[in-house]
Amino acid sequence: DNSTDIALQVAQVALREGAEQIVVGFPFNSTGGEGEQAVYTRQFVTHLQEACSTCAIYLWDERFSSSVAREKLQQAGYTRMDMKGLVDTVAAIGILSDFFDKNGQGAETIQNRPAGASSPASTPA
Repeated sequence: DNSTDIALQVAQVALREGAEQIVVGFPFNSTGGEGEQAVYTRQFVTHLQEACSTCAIYLWDERFSSSVAREKLQQAGYTRMDMKGLVDTVAAIGILSDFFDKNGQGAETIQNRPAGASSPASTPA
């Protein structure tokens, strides 16, 4: 299962880097419901919980993050061709920034922080 392999890779990096939290962008549809991709994301997060039991795991609404990222890149002068590979990176930065700007308020907590761990906004993953 590809999501199991990716979850293991994410967990290995998180553990190696000493991360206490993992924020996963959650693909709600435009009306706020959960579609097919949300099912896959929840499956991935289940594997991530198993692979990284010491990390807090949060789901964060990623709606419109790619369109906002494309808009930012266009404003910075990037062409569609230049944007290949950058949109996801800029979107991920936006998701994390939004999560920490809001101190994690509104996130769905999938796995609580271990005892003695920091609050959601104090240690980015």
